[in-house]
Amino acid sequence: MAGQREVPLATAQFFEYVEEIMSWTTEGDTVRPPATLLRPVAAADATRAVADIAVGTPLHGTPSTASAT
Repeated sequence: MAGQREVPLATAQFFEYVEEIMSWTTEGDTVRPPATLLRPVAAADATRAVADIAVGTPLHGTPSTASAT
């Protein structure tokens, strides 16, 4: 739509889903961490980032809640 802007937000898996993510690689009492690196972020932090982007000035880039600080 004219006049509207879109900003992609790079984020990671949410802390709230860590138990489910670990269940994908669990067999009985054995849990094997996924081969990919995980850097979970709280859903509330991602929500706050979206709200800040929505009311903020144009960023001309892709913000990330998953980057190292």
